Amino acid sequence: MIEIRFKGIKWYLYNKVLLPDVAPHEKVNLSNNEAQELIRKTKAYFVRWPEDFDSRVNYPFWYVIKNEKEDTDLISYSSKIRSEIRRGLKNNKVDLIEMLDMRIVETLYEIYINAFRRYKSVYIKPATFEDFKKGMESYNGDIWIVTNKQVAFALTKRSYSKEGLVVNYNVIKLHPDYLRHYPSYALIFEMNRYYLNEKNVLYVHDGARSLGHETNIHDWFIKKFKFRKACTKLHVEYRTDVSYMVKILHPLWNFFYKLES
Repeated sequence: MIEIRFKGIKWYLYNKVLLPDVAPHEKVNLSNNEAQELIRKTKAYFVRWPEDFDSRVNYPFWYVIKNEKEDTDLISYSSKIRSEIRRGLKNNKVDLIEMLDMRIVETLYEIYINAFRRYKSVYIKPATFEDFKKGMESYNGDIWIVTNKQVAFALTKRSYSKEGLVVNYNVIKLHPDYLRHYPSYALIFEMNRYYLNEKNVLYVHDGARSLGHETNIHDWFIKKFKFRKACTKLHVEYRTDVSYMVKILHPLWNFFYKLES
């Protein structure tokens, strides 16, 4: 992953797409000429950033967020979800890692590798242990682990803004053999309590709607832990040649869509 600082903002290049390393609600003031300059520097296909965050307009793009602190108490949940959370807390121990060592990296990698057994896509390949180890050693966010043998872990990322701290639940991996012990319920409950109650963050979020594939993880956060959709306008600036291709292909996409509907 390539990182570059431009106009006071750190950007990172992921799959030839440039994304700003800021909280979703922060404004990105980038002109068309500046966007093209940034694209030329990195050879990206396009650059994108959120605008009009948590809007009343029903945009087709959204983040899944939680900012209600009182909802981190067990009493605020339905009896069924309270039962699931209690089982998770009874069967698992959730820890925020203070010191990363080789033993923990090996444990995290075992969870990571086994998590891929649940994925249906053949295009998503796990990293090698060496690449995973390098990534963990350079990771500057929080690392959470659920201990019931090797069960689950989460990587969170903090974004500091003038309005307050925002936390992204960046990566969550679950070992499929232990899902019956409700590790995800214990993990998310404790993370919500820690960030929203103890750290008094502005909000936590589980990222944005995926434009590449459908996922039901956002629905799970909404249904189980009272997250909500924060509709947001998505601003996109294409590289010039890519822009021409989009203009040519867009009518064809609409044509084939009508044929299939």
